[in-house]
Amino acid sequence: MLQVPLFEDEVLPGFVSRLAKANRMGPLGYFCKAYGMSFHGLNHGKPDAIEMLSSFAGLPSEQLSHHATGVTTYRSTTLFGQTFEQALLIRNTLRFCPKCFEADELCDDRIPGTRRYRRALWLLKPYRICHVHHCELVELPGRKTSPSFDFCVELDVEQEEIQRLSSGLSDRPAGPVDLFIGDRFYSNVSHGPLIDQLETAVVLNISRVLGVALVHGRDQTLELLTQDAVGDATDVGYEVLAGGVDQFHKALDRISEGAAAGTFLRYGRFYTHIRQSQHKESYQQICELFQAHVAERYPLTASVKKFARTQEEKWTTVAHIAAVTGLSPPVVRRRLTDTNINTKAIPVSALALFERMSGGTIQFREAATILRCKPMLVSQLTAAGVLRRLDFDQIGHRGRRNTRLISEVEVKELHETIQKVATTALEPEMQSIKEVSERMGINRIDLIVKIVRGELKRVALSGRPSLLDDVMVHPSELKNARFSGSHVDNAVALGILEISQRSLLALQNNRLIGFDEVRSDNGAVVYRVTSRAELAEFRERYVTVNQLIKATGLSQRQVRSLLRGNAVPPAISTAEGGCAFYDRAQIGPFLEEALWRVKEVAPV
Repeated sequence: MLQVPLFEDEVLPGFVSRLAKANRMGPLGYFCKAYGMSFHGLNHGKPDAIEMLSSFAGLPSEQLSHHATGVTTYRSTTLFGQTFEQALLIRNTLRFCPKCFEADELCDDRIPGTRRYRRALWLLKPYRICHVHHCELVELPGRKTSPSFDFCVELDVEQEEIQRLSSGLSDRPAGPVDLFIGDRFYSNVSHGPLIDQLETAVVLNISRVLGVALVHGRDQTLELLTQDAVGDATDVGYEVLAGGVDQFHKALDRISEGAAAGTFLRYGRFYTHIRQSQHKESYQQICELFQAHVAERYPLTASVKKFARTQEEKWTTVAHIAAVTGLSPPVVRRRLTDTNINTKAIPVSALALFERMSGGTIQFREAATILRCKPMLVSQLTAAGVLRRLDFDQIGHRGRRNTRLISEVEVKELHETIQKVATTALEPEMQSIKEVSERMGINRIDLIVKIVRGELKRVALSGRPSLLDDVMVHPSELKNARFSGSHVDNAVALGILEISQRSLLALQNNRLIGFDEVRSDNGAVVYRVTSRAELAEFRERYVTVNQLIKATGLSQRQVRSLLRGNAVPPAISTAEGGCAFYDRAQIGPFLEEALWRVKEVAPV
C-alpha cells in the first residue's frame, strides 16, 4: 500500500481520504469497506478501528488517535487533545485557505491528488483568517456535505468552484483570536497569566459570549447575529481576557451597569453561559472569577435567609423567593406570571404572594394519597379551581412534560376542612358522594365544593378508605319537596325505565325524555327531575333488547335474529339513546309468534 504523510495539524478523516486516493481505491466508503474498517470508528477515534488503520498506514496508534475528531458527549468534540463545544466547530462544510492549498500543490514530493490536506484549525468557527498567509478562509456557498466527509472527492467535484473562490483574494491581517489559535496549535507562546491557565475552548467560548455582551448588549442572542458580527465581538472579548483579571472584572462592570436586581438581569446571557458550563472542570477558573465579582459588587445582606430583605431594597429575585419558600423556580415564575408581575423585575411586595405557599409543592399522586382519592380527582379539583396548579405547562428540552405540582398546604387544608365539616352522626339513609353523583347526576366536584363551603349541613363520615365512599350526605339535603310527588330524580327514573345511566342521560340530552333542572330546598345543588307520567308513557311505548330478553326468556341471539328477520328498525338509535329502543307496537305480533314456536319445540 502506498503511504502518505500525516501532517501535524491534519485531521484524521482527511488523512484517510488521501490514503484512499493515493491507492486509487475510489470513494472513502469503498476503501474502508475493502479493508474491513469503520469510517465512523476512525472519525471518532475508536480503538479497534485505529489499530487496524495503524497496521495499514505504518503509524503509531497514539498518533492517529491524537488526530481523530472524537466525540466525548453529544455537545462536545475532542480535537488534538482539546475538547471543544460543538457550537465552536464547523460541521460537514468544506472550509479552507486558498493560499494554503496553493502552497500544498507546490510540494513535488507528495503524490499528485493528495498534496492538499485539511487543517484542524479550519474546523474552528472563531478562526477566520489564516495566520500564516493572512488570507481569509472561504467556504463553498451552500455546500453541506454528509458526515462521511470524503475530502479528496469533494476537492475533485468542486474544483472549478474552488478555483473561482480562490481568485482575486486580497490580504487581510489576522486578528488576535486567529493568532491565538495558531499559537495554541503550532507553538507554546504565552498570552498572559489569565489565558495561559485556560484551555483553548474555554478562551474561545468566553471570548465569544463576553464580547457579544460588551458589543451588542447583555441580552443579545448569539443566534441572531451573523458569523462576522460574532467573530468581531470575539476579538473584543479575547482582548479583555488578554488584559488579565482586572480587565475581566471591568468588563463585567460594564455589562452589569444599570441593571435590575438578580444575577441573570445584571449579567444577561453571559451569566446563562457561565451557569451552563459551571459543572465543567475546565471552566472552574472563570466561574470563580465571576463569583468573586458578584460577591464583591452585589453582596447579599445578612437577612437574605429571612422572608424579606432590608427595607431599603426595592427588588427581589426568583432565586431569592425560591430559597426562602422552598418552592422551585418554575413554580415561583408561574405564580408571578399569574399575577401579571414581570419575573425580570420583581418588587419586594411580591413576597406576600408566597406566604401560604411556603410549605412546598407536591405532585398529583402525593396529593391523591393525602385526600384518599385517585389522581384524576385531584386533576378535576385543580381544573375547578378548588386547588391551584403551580407549575408550567410546557415541554422540556428532552421532550418530557414537566411534573404537575400543587401546594401541599392547600391539599392538607382541603383534607382537614372536609374532616371538620363532616360532623353529623351517620344515618342509614345517607348516601356517599359517589352514589349521589351516579344516581342523581350531580357532579362530584360540585358536591365536594358545597361540602367544603358548608352549604350541605347533614354530612358524615362512614370510615371507608376512599374519599368518595367515605363522605356521606343525607338525601334531604339534595331534594326539592315541591317536585317529590309528580316528578322523580334520575336515580328513581333508572329503576322505572330499567336502563343504564348512560342511556338515560343520552335520552335527556337529546330531548327524547323531558326533564327539569331544579334546585334543592336549601339551594345547595341543582339536579334533574322527570315526570312520572312521561316515564311511564315512555316505558309503555318503547322496549330494549335487554328488556325483551328478560321478559321472554329468549337468548340475545334469538331476539336479534327475530328483529332482523322481520326488518324491525329501531325507533330510537343507539346514537340518540345510548342503546337501541324498539316500538312495542311493531314487534308485538312477531314476538307472540316466536314465543309460540319456542314452546312448540320445547321438550316435554
